[in-house]
Amino acid sequence: MIDRHMHAAVEAAITQSAPLAITYVSALGERTERIVEPYDLTVTAAGNLIVRAMDRRSGAPRSFRLDRVELLVPVPGPCLLTRPHMEGEVVRAHLDDARAAAALERIRAEIEHMWSYGFCDDAMRWSPGDPIPAL
Repeated sequence: MIDRHMHAAVEAAITQSAPLAITYVSALGERTERIVEPYDLTVTAAGNLIVRAMDRRSGAPRSFRLDRVELLVPVPGPCLLTRPHMEGEVVRAHLDDARAAAALERIRAEIEHMWSYGFCDDAMRWSPGDPIPAL
């Protein structure tokens, strides 16, 4: 299970273009400490959250399963490495549209409610593709 605070910290680092120090455990059980500059957070078909980041040690892009990150600490200062361009990239760092920002805030509040109680009162009402109603 993903720690929601760790998830939020990665989102904040992406939004603020800020580096993170992580302790990562590979699939083989090897622990490494790295400073990374995250630029994307995606979900695999299997439901794993993947952080794509520039690794300062190698200077190359790397992918990390968030559930394998044992420790995550913000690092002062800006990102220094040039990240790769992603096909069809959507810049997540700037939400210029006030409606999009408000919708994101409503979604985060609903997720907080679900995490607190393990369910949502109307969780079955919405499905992908349905419009998000204005409040």
